Amino acid sequence: MIVEWFLALVHGLGATVFGWLHDHLPSPPGFWTDATAAINTILSSVPSAIRYFVPVGPLVTAGLALVGLIVALGALRLVRRILSLFTGGGGNA
Repeated sequence: MIVEWFLALVHGLGATVFGWLHDHLPSPPGFWTDATAAINTILSSVPSAIRYFVPVGPLVTAGLALVGLIVALGALRLVRRILSLFTGGGGNA
């Protein structure tokens, strides 16, 4: 029951924060949408013979997964450092 309350609280806080961010952050800039269109054009122009030997789609997916993992772990480290600042550093004592 306490866990359910805590999860509902965390969900409510997350929904509030992401709702606020959605309302206040601007739409992506034009160069971002142009870049994604350019990448799609480049990937579609790769000949099928090369796509047969070099799996371009899985390579791009693996690269994006790696970048996402690096960003997620970096954010986790940042959160841990901020938490450490507020809790006085912690330690084994």
